[in-house]
Amino acid sequence: MMESGYSDVVIVGEKPSNYSPKNKNIWADVKPFVSGGLAGLLWKSLGYSFLPFWYHSKDPKIAAEIKKHIPSDEVYKVIFKRMPGVLLYQASYHSLLLGSFEILTRKVEAANNGMTLTLFQEACCGLTSGAIASYFSTPFYLAFMSTKGTTYPSIFQHLYHKAANEGVLALWKGGRPYAYSLTAWNMGMLAPYNPSYIYFRESRGLSETRAIIGASAVSGFFASACCYPFLCVDTIMKNMKPDANGKYPYSSSLNCAHKIFKSGGSLAFFTGFPKFALKGPPRVMVLWYLFEKIRKHEESIGMFHHKEREIFSSEGK
Repeated sequence: MMESGYSDVVIVGEKPSNYSPKNKNIWADVKPFVSGGLAGLLWKSLGYSFLPFWYHSKDPKIAAEIKKHIPSDEVYKVIFKRMPGVLLYQASYHSLLLGSFEILTRKVEAANNGMTLTLFQEACCGLTSGAIASYFSTPFYLAFMSTKGTTYPSIFQHLYHKAANEGVLALWKGGRPYAYSLTAWNMGMLAPYNPSYIYFRESRGLSETRAIIGASAVSGFFASACCYPFLCVDTIMKNMKPDANGKYPYSSSLNCAHKIFKSGGSLAFFTGFPKFALKGPPRVMVLWYLFEKIRKHEESIGMFHHKEREIFSSEGK
């Protein structure tokens, strides 16, 4: 799971011929980003691998549902034409998200003299990593949504033309609601994972795989719960219509949130949440599972790594 300080380095397998403390520290800092990027790449690739089956499904209900989003063979081809750019984006985003989170938790753990992070510290690290990843991913998301369902050849080409014609800052224009909701999602996903894993392993005595599944399910639920109020406000703002005098009911997202809270309390932000909560956790569970298995594989092929949580340092023996 989250790795410890630099003093806990363990060599798995035979040492490489060019092994040195300098190489060790460089790889220790780079490895979380590599693992996160690979997990994001595989996670998105799985979705694309099932798309042809769904699109050409013999089940009329499945085919009809998919064709609502992919209305023609032409659009279907465009999706795969744009696939390399989307995969590269997902790899970069998850590399930054998971890699920065692991680096931050290492630093905080070192400041704690090796003690396990509190939930508040995990949340602070998750919020910071989530904000960083959200900030840099916002232009890609906006470009993807702008070219969705069109024959635009590449989201990167779209970014280039937009920056050249309107300026670099225009890449973030209109992306504030997305950035807020994604930051909340990231924090909810990252913060509870390590404490939940420790609970399932130490208190409940579950195996490694079951602990990963359990912790990732908790992670997915809180990710959904944290971001849903932002999505709720964003949806209302997008769908609001002016009255007979041309005046909109809400002047800003903050004004909208205030009126929702005033009229229905905090639970009003979670109207329709159960349905959303069923969709979010599976995505997070797959991502965490892939991330952990990638790190385990790196260990098995002889890549040196930092010890996992001390209470499970002998895990798998």
